[in-house]
Amino acid sequence: MPDEHPLQVQLHNELYREAVKLVWPYLPLEDGLTPGQPVDLEDIQRGRRLLTRVLEMEPDNWSALWVLGMACRVAGYEDEAYQALNRAFEVKPDHVDVGRELVLQCCINGRGAEAVNVSRRVLALKPGDGGLLSNHALAQILAGDVVGAYRTAEQAVAASPQSRSAAGVRQVAEDILAGRMARPDRWPWDKPRA
Repeated sequence: MPDEHPLQVQLHNELYREAVKLVWPYLPLEDGLTPGQPVDLEDIQRGRRLLTRVLEMEPDNWSALWVLGMACRVAGYEDEAYQALNRAFEVKPDHVDVGRELVLQCCINGRGAEAVNVSRRVLALKPGDGGLLSNHALAQILAGDVVGAYRTAEQAVAASPQSRSAAGVRQVAEDILAGRMARPDRWPWDKPRA
């Protein structure tokens, strides 16, 4: 917003700060899905409204789009979360966290092939990262490449031996290959679908 009136910039910044203050405590920053505390949906809704106003002022504000996407995920608005995170990635494709969360949202929304494509781009930014490799393996499972997912999960475990998610994705790939589990098309696979 460099060409805007100073009061407009100030309002934009205040709205953004207030929105982040409302929703940040609930964002799933550890495993991509589980918020750190019980979610107050009123706070999330107020934060979403404020972020919508911010984006009316600055439609390409990738950080507001990212926070909006994460807030929508927490509230269970999967399509809106995907739309916001996808737009954030369009604006800021070189930011690892933006790409990582878009990959996870694609997996949540059952967009396995898209998750694989985005994940490849994110891995190119930070090759060898165990978490990104684990997410890529997850995307591969959902897209139907279980053999490739197992190989990628092996790389993820080697890169991050203590990672429960890498070991878990590897185990799921192994279970699918051994016929002990049907291949899921969404993540998390243990979450009931309406």
